[in-house]
Amino acid sequence: MATKTDLVGAWRIHHTNLWDPRDLDLVEPARITLKRGGKGDLVMCAVHATIDWTMRGQHLEFSFQGFDDGTEVTGRGYGQLQDSNQLAGRILRSRNQHALSVRQE
Repeated sequence: MATKTDLVGAWRIHHTNLWDPRDLDLVEPARITLKRGGKGDLVMCAVHATIDWTMRGQHLEFSFQGFDDGTEVTGRGYGQLQDSNQLAGRILRSRNQHALSVRQE
């Protein structure tokens, strides 16, 4: 069973159902970074955001707030460990929902 400590670190976003992998890395490599204390960062496409995260059982849940190419953006997301270094989940932003898959770096 995974614990919060197991999730701390950088997770590379390698696939979504909407964006081409080259677009995900538009500004810098797409990733979710989970830090101790339930804080972290989300970077993908032109989005740079801070996140608050927690574990509920085997599920990761997070909310984010930041900017997408200068426009304020907020949302939330969730994921579930598929194995020791891969998460699958969804990110929800302004009524849009996108599937994503991430691997621990």
